[in-house]
Amino acid sequence: SSPIEIVRGVGGRPTGQALAYFEDAVEAIRAKDALHKRPWCVMGTDVYRVEILEDFRGRTLVTDEDTPGDVTEEKLRDAARKSMIGNTYRDREQMKQMKYRQY
Repeated sequence: SSPIEIVRGVGGRPTGQALAYFEDAVEAIRAKDALHKRPWCVMGTDVYRVEILEDFRGRTLVTDEDTPGDVTEEKLRDAARKSMIGNTYRDREQMKQMKYRQY
């Protein structure tokens, strides 16, 4: 099978979606970071963007660390992503703006 599979609908017509298979999880993560929400083409006033979804659990890859307390850019990005899940980030921003709690 090929590394890219075009999803087809009724009558064998393409749906505009495709599946891409990667050998390496790191390669898949880099591809998503580079392409997600990037403009693909413009037709008139419409801008079509690439939307990439991950089908594996989490982005954390377990590797040996030199020192457990090292701060790396990936750890900071993971912490930022976790804070943006749900309304956690929005709640923190609103708490900063409030002078006292309402309840």
